Amino acid sequence: MSQHGSITQLFLNVANGDENAAHDLWEKFRKRLIGLARKKLEGVRKGAGDEEDVAIEAFHSLLKGANAGRYDIPSRDELWQLLAFIAVRKANGIRRKENAEKRKGLLGESAINAVNEDGQPIGMEMFAENEPSPASIAQLNILIHEIHEQLKDAIEIEILTLKLEGYSHRETAERLGIGLWRVRKTVEKVEQYLTK
Repeated sequence: MSQHGSITQLFLNVANGDENAAHDLWEKFRKRLIGLARKKLEGVRKGAGDEEDVAIEAFHSLLKGANAGRYDIPSRDELWQLLAFIAVRKANGIRRKENAEKRKGLLGESAINAVNEDGQPIGMEMFAENEPSPASIAQLNILIHEIHEQLKDAIEIEILTLKLEGYSHRETAERLGIGLWRVRKTVEKVEQYLTK
């Protein structure tokens, strides 16, 4: 290799737009970064943030900064510190957002699993029985139609469709070729609508 270590050389290649180098760099830090994100997201409800999403977003932020030339050539340790710093900030942002929503009374139970004051399921939980009745199917169709009316464009409808099919935020973003933030914003919009 050159005068630089393998991690540093990979970073240089990433900064020059080498996608294979980006993949290799991700593989070198993936487990450690996801572990850090998991630790920083302890106590946060699962729907609010996923450690893998945080790790991916942190890595994408690093790639963006590298491609824009914002970073000097870091050593392995400096690169890890930079990635860790970005991941911790993203995890803290999720934690702050969840705490703010709790203070506003928007959270507690997830909108998907929410119950009304009588203890009856509302939102998507009302359709949790094994075999839905015709009335449940009709209610679900009405709810989906109402949600579709709230969504701005075809991408948001595709996001909702993939999420209802059980895809993770990351999988949805990858399938549609969009950013994780767009998936999160759309899911938040649907959750807000369901809690009204």
